[in-house]
Amino acid sequence: MLVKSIFGSRLSSDLNRRFYPSREDIRKIVYRERKRLMDGKLDQQLLAEKVEEWTGEDTGNLVFFRPRTEDGDKESSSFLLIFQSEWQRRLHAKYGKEYIWVGNNDLYVYQHYV
Repeated sequence: MLVKSIFGSRLSSDLNRRFYPSREDIRKIVYRERKRLMDGKLDQQLLAEKVEEWTGEDTGNLVFFRPRTEDGDKESSSFLLIFQSEWQRRLHAKYGKEYIWVGNNDLYVYQHYV
């Protein structure tokens, strides 16, 4: 046993979960690590691949993608994704002076430009 080889005769109690984790403890550790790996830069890399797919030939989409960086300047380092499909451009050409903005807090703002 690994514990016996490390500690010799001064063994830890079988109830010490640090040295004798249960299956549930191991499952939680694996879950946390997998979740940690999926957060952050990996998400942005996956999104960058999707942006490449969305801007491919014959899609008609306009996409601007700026990934989040760790720079000191907050404005240029924040995440930004702008997506406009062909039908959205068509609607913009038709109703270009009237806009409804949907914010990240589901706030709808109607504006009319003359």
